Amino acid sequence: MKKFRESTIDVNVRCEGNICLIDVTGCLNALTTSQLEKEIQMSLYRRTLHFYVFNITRLESLDSVGMGCLVKIYNRIEDPGTHMIMYGLSDELLKLFRWTNMDKSIQIFNTEDEALDYIAEKSF
Repeated sequence: MKKFRESTIDVNVRCEGNICLIDVTGCLNALTTSQLEKEIQMSLYRRTLHFYVFNITRLESLDSVGMGCLVKIYNRIEDPGTHMIMYGLSDELLKLFRWTNMDKSIQIFNTEDEALDYIAEKSF
């Protein structure tokens, strides 16, 4: 019998000024999406946030439910003047984002510095 690895996720949310930095580590799937949604929901009460920056350099896997979770979060976050940004996508995840056209809605960068430079330009 094949043994499956346990699905876990760790979400660290840091809000500074108008930026919310979200580090996601582990697997984003049907078993873990509720934890990410819960962490994001708490930050949505802060009306001063304009940029939600997701660090997914340590995201190990993403299934269709996890992708649906990201779309749901995007729909909650995206208002005029509010942006969802991601950085650290693996080549495989980048292909998936392009295939689903998510790269047209979410700004994608290689590094945190690139994402923060983009924010600095948008803030003026």
